[in-house]
Amino acid sequence: MPFRRVLPAYARPFPPSEVESRNTDAEVDPREVGLTREGVDEIWASATRLYTSRLHPALALCVRRDGKVVLDRALGHVRGNAPYDPPGTPLVPVKHDSLFNLFSGSKAIIAMLIHLLDQ
Repeated sequence: MPFRRVLPAYARPFPPSEVESRNTDAEVDPREVGLTREGVDEIWASATRLYTSRLHPALALCVRRDGKVVLDRALGHVRGNAPYDPPGTPLVPVKHDSLFNLFSGSKAIIAMLIHLLDQ
């Protein structure tokens, strides 16, 4: 059987400002928990750069410190913009409270948490 090279597929690009969801009611002023607005903005800018890489059709990020939410946002589409979705598939925007199935990805998160607890 001849070798067949499979090229990577990418999500279709959308301007982040058009596909962003924020839970502004939950987000507190970062200064309340010892952070700066610039620091939180840089975290979100990093997430936005990841989204614009087109590797992920959607992402959600919730950052908490001292039990308070400083960032609760999402970007992209929860359905309809996956790399192999056919053109014309209805786009369903992601919301900050959309559910994601991480499958085995949660194992890495748990391993990191266990490592941090061990320290």
